[in-house]
Amino acid sequence: MTCVTKICSVYRNKGEYVNFDQGHNRVEDSILSCLCYFDGFDYPLKIEELHTYIPHVELTYETLNEKLHNYPLNKLISHKDEYYYLSDRDPGIISRRLNAERIAQKRWRTAKRMAKIIKKFPFVRAVMISGDLSKNVSSAESDIDYFILTEPDRLWITRTLLILFKKTVLLNDRSFYCLNFFRTTSHLNFDNAKDYFTATEILTLKTVYNTRVFGRLLENNQWVYSFFPNYRQNGADMNYSSDSHSVIQVIFEKILNLLPLDRLDTIVMNYMKKIWRKRYAMLSEDEIAYRFRCTKDESTAFVIESKRDIMKKHTMRINKIKKHLNETSIKHYD
Repeated sequence: MTCVTKICSVYRNKGEYVNFDQGHNRVEDSILSCLCYFDGFDYPLKIEELHTYIPHVELTYETLNEKLHNYPLNKLISHKDEYYYLSDRDPGIISRRLNAERIAQKRWRTAKRMAKIIKKFPFVRAVMISGDLSKNVSSAESDIDYFILTEPDRLWITRTLLILFKKTVLLNDRSFYCLNFFRTTSHLNFDNAKDYFTATEILTLKTVYNTRVFGRLLENNQWVYSFFPNYRQNGADMNYSSDSHSVIQVIFEKILNLLPLDRLDTIVMNYMKKIWRKRYAMLSEDEIAYRFRCTKDESTAFVIESKRDIMKKHTMRINKIKKHLNETSIKHYD
């Protein structure tokens, strides 16, 4: 997702119009885009967070602070304590974020305990937290979303073992973990999804096992810095974790490697394709392919659909600002 483009509304103040479609207002444009995106999660931003995730423009803290407290953004953005949010929102959005952070602290303890178990499974090479918890917020209903990287040609074997563990030992309780995103360490490039959503999700990933692989992930996706040029300046927000393999994992892998795993991995993948086609028989093949990624190097479920919903909400928020600007312009003009 690019910054807010062509917000053609004008805002009248003391006889002067500000046109958000003009090149010299690109900074204001991007600041509004960032706040609109995180507003969809009821997530007001601290100035350092806003600085990090402003899309496409590089600027200093001093410039950002000046923009936020001067016309026209001071008519559209409010702040209380250290948080900035769109002015049509209730200040209670701050307390909602703080409450979500308190819930997240408890969820993090569960996430880290589960990560210690997940890292012992055969062929797991890195474990990261994505979704809400990666941004240090959560709700009572939220899942813990894991992004798991596996050894090449072992993704579907690893995924099956983890799902069996979840369904049997954990009684399929989604509050412990949601396994909807797997990739192999040979498939770290996201070049087929260069957008605001994906860039945000990559840079907010939190590593709970094997930080070095996360470093490789960033190296393979340098394009994210074109979305967030201030990110490097602020530094990566990573949780450094142990890179050592579990002894249990090593033993399991030696035993499993006695089997024809390359062929078995393909068989399991094709079996899952059949299951999804049967389970979602009401959907067309194109819709199933849209909702699920089922290849030798990737397994995702509903991630694209989630992205679509989030970006739709983002667009609706931007349109609401456009309407507000239009109404304000007409009011002042009259």
